[in-house]
Amino acid sequence: MTTDDIQRQHSRRLCNQQEIGNQFFFFLFLTIPGTALALSSAQSTGPITEEQ
Repeated sequence: MTTDDIQRQHSRRLCNQQEIGNQFFFFLFLTIPGTALALSSAQSTGPITEEQ
């Protein structure tokens, strides 16, 4: 394997890592509002369920 091949493989691996990172951030971007809503609704219903 030449150094050119190694560099090519390395850059390809970097691209894959960036893509995985982008998907991860997109996933976070989608889930954060949902979890915030779930947490706020759980907090608002929490005291009510404790009283029952």
